Formats: sequence, structure tokens, C-alpha cells
Amino acid sequence: MVPSKVTAEDMAFERRERARPAKGVPPDCGTPPDQHCSVCSRFAKVSPDLSSAFAERVRPVHYAAGDEISTAPGFEGGVSVLTSGAVMQSQVLEDGRRQVTGFVYPGEALALGGVFSVKGFATALSACDVYEMAPRELASFLDEFPAAWPVLSDIAGINANRLLGQIVLLGRMHAIERVAAFLVDFAKRAGTPGRDGIILSLPMDRVEIADHLGMNPETVSRQLARLKSDGLVLVERPSRLIVPDLQALNALIPEIAVQTAAK
Repeated sequence: MVPSKVTAEDMAFERRERARPAKGVPPDCGTPPDQHCSVCSRFAKVSPDLSSAFAERVRPVHYAAGDEISTAPGFEGGVSVLTSGAVMQSQVLEDGRRQVTGFVYPGEALALGGVFSVKGFATALSACDVYEMAPRELASFLDEFPAAWPVLSDIAGINANRLLGQIVLLGRMHAIERVAAFLVDFAKRAGTPGRDGIILSLPMDRVEIADHLGMNPETVSRQLARLKSDGLVLVERPSRLIVPDLQALNALIPEIAVQTAAK
């Protein structure tokens, strides 16, 4: 059974896990263009020259676990793509209450300049490598390659829809549905296929998951215990889960109704 309360030993183990760079992620997402990078791969579909030009202009930056990436010069106005590790995005009220608004995984965009910018904190959960393009370089790049605009807009749309989904999750879903939705999302974006199912090597702890799902850590652990008893999740250790049947887990999540045009 998953413990109803995270122990000090569990937390220490998770901190050690989070300090290790992610495995199996291409270290050269920016140069040359890599299909695992959402920006590079989308640019490549438009034009190889566009993707190569983007890769040549970004610069690799390394962040240690706990670093605030959002304080980097030009973060909000430029483009940043995570190539290894994991990043937590959050908003904090003046009295210290925190809402984790999302997580970013390898290959995904952290910042998209003026196309999509979210205020708040972007914190490295583990050692991270990021490819960055400063605002001035981005402006020059977009002037030279206007075809990049719709590509960045499409990626911004994906991020916006993810935030809208989070609003629905927080406002209308039950606890078990929230935890299932979080695990399915992680499996699709950062899971690794394994012999017994999809392996989830979670870089975040129970407190961070709870702050993301709008509940307390004990509730998160209870819902994981429920999923484990139902055979929907295998818990090897606090930071390593296995989903044997993703469709079965996904069946717990209510679908959002789609409005159809009146005839």
C-alpha cells in the first residue's frame, strides 16, 4: 500500500532521484535539429532550413536542481526549450500559498516570447539543460523567417489548451479523477515504455503534485493507494510508478463535451 503520509526517508529518496539528470533524452536537442524537440521538429516539417537556422541560434544553458529559470535574462521575451530534466511552473500568493500551474518535460517549450508568456516561477526540479534564444535574437529570427510565427503560435495553442484543461480539472473533477488525469498526462508526455507497462519516473514529490492538483499530499497518497488496489498503477517506490494499462486508467477521466454546430 502507498503510505497515507510521505515519510522523511521517502522525501530524501525523491530528492536524490530529482538531482539526477533525466536518462534517455537527446542531449543535443538544439544542434542539429532533433525530432524530440517540439520546436525543432515542427520547424523541420515546414522547412529544413528553418529548423537548422533555429538550432544555430539557440545557446545551451545548464541549470541545477532548485534553480529559478524564470529569473534568467530574457526568459519571458525569448524562446526556451527544455532538453533534459523537468521544470515546475507555479504562482505564489503574497502569503506564501502556492499553485503549481504545470510541469514541463524534455522537448517541450518553456517560453515562447510574446506568442505565449505566463508570469510566475519556473523552477528546475532536477538538473536541467535548456536551449535559449534571447529576445533580440528571436526578433531577428522571426524577421528573417516569418514562417516561424504560425509554428510558434501552434505550440502556444497547445500550452493554452493545457492550461484550460487544468482549470476544468481544478474546478470540476473529483480527487481520483485528478490523480488519474495527472498520471495519464505524464505517461503521454514523459512516460517510458517498459515490459510491464508505461514507466513513470516522477521528478516531483507528493507536495508538488498536491499543489498542482489542488489537494493535500495525504489525499494524493490515498488516491494512489486506491489506484494501486484496483490494479491500475504499480508503485515500485514513491518516484517510480508503472501504468500497466493506460486505456483503463484513462477511462477514469471524464471527457470534456464538444459543442456541435446547430443544423
